[in-house]
Amino acid sequence: MTWYLKMVNGDEIEIFNIEEFRAGQPLPQNKAEIYSAMVTFGFLTYSDAMLSIPNMELWQEFDKSLKDKCFGRTTEI
Repeated sequence: MTWYLKMVNGDEIEIFNIEEFRAGQPLPQNKAEIYSAMVTFGFLTYSDAMLSIPNMELWQEFDKSLKDKCFGRTTEI
């Protein structure tokens, strides 16, 4: 979960093992496939092994999602 908090804070996270994902594939099964799907669909940007939220509109949506009770204690942080 710390990756999520870092990116919502405006930081990039380093990730080397990103799987190739294509639209229409079955649902992602692991973290690398999830990251790849989020890049494919435009929710995240991946460049030079760094993953980030690409713009203010998406940052606001990620921030709003943190307020959902499913995140538990993370909403307090």
